[in-house]
Amino acid sequence: MAPHELGFWGKQTATIDWCEANYEVTHYVAEFWNTISNLSMIIPPAWGAYFAWKDALGLRFVTCYLFLLVIGVGSWAFHMTLLYEMQLFDELPMLWGSCVIIYCLVDILFPELIRQSKMVVASLTIYALLVTVVYVAIKKPIFHEVSFVSIAER
Repeated sequence: MAPHELGFWGKQTATIDWCEANYEVTHYVAEFWNTISNLSMIIPPAWGAYFAWKDALGLRFVTCYLFLLVIGVGSWAFHMTLLYEMQLFDELPMLWGSCVIIYCLVDILFPELIRQSKMVVASLTIYALLVTVVYVAIKKPIFHEVSFVSIAER
């Protein structure tokens, strides 16, 4: 089947379009295979959040799984629609979820640091807020990519 010029979701407004032909498989999903592949970012985190809650592992683990789930749903929505709003729903939870995971790792590895200072929470929150505001304002994917990588390099 030939790709459709304009799919169900209308004109692409996202600043990124991946290598897959748009609306090739169905009129309702812009990037079919990228969308379907996100099931691996939806089902396992939902399962993990359920068992983390059920086994009383702590709110931090449930929160980490839920952020992974939100990333999966956001990525699903983005690749399905190629709309800018859904691109943000894909990319911004990656940043915020990484901050939550970093906090959890610091809490596990250096619990005294978390108990003695709110600086870790403040730093991660300020970083995520600044990146969010600037990214929404400038709409340049390279800014998000560099910001996302730089938090992992710390």
